[in-house]
Amino acid sequence: MKLKHKETQILHGLLIFGLLVSPFSFLKHPRKDWVLIFFMKCFISSLVDKITVSCGWIEYPVRLFPRFLKISVLFDYLLFPLLCVWFNQTSYTSNMKSILLQAFWIYSLPVTIFETWLERKTDLIRYKRWSWFHSLTSLAATFLLVRGIMGLIRRDSQISSCGSSD
Repeated sequence: MKLKHKETQILHGLLIFGLLVSPFSFLKHPRKDWVLIFFMKCFISSLVDKITVSCGWIEYPVRLFPRFLKISVLFDYLLFPLLCVWFNQTSYTSNMKSILLQAFWIYSLPVTIFETWLERKTDLIRYKRWSWFHSLTSLAATFLLVRGIMGLIRRDSQISSCGSSD
């Protein structure tokens, strides 16, 4: 599939943005947490996207590597995982109300608005049996899922370190 000029510019711009901000996203401690979050989010995003595309809910008419993958590689393997890292960094010491506020309003809503704009104005994404509401809730749910898993990992790690003798 031949990429259209406008879509190509958007994809390349987002790719350059993601690659430029990536190194700065992992400077804060604990770095191992951010790397784990990044890869966990890659896995979850690609799985969810594979399901939505396979079920015919979403389509990506113009995408990177169209001969190999039907999902949005750029979003699933770079942009969304970076957003999840940033969400986890900003909510690291937050209470539940703040975590929910950030997940829905600070992170998921702007992405949903941008995605909806892309769906209406470009051929990068096409909603078939999908809507902005599905995007908003699935984005927030996956942010919260990864945050919850990391909370369990941190708790288990603290429990393990308390029981070990140094």
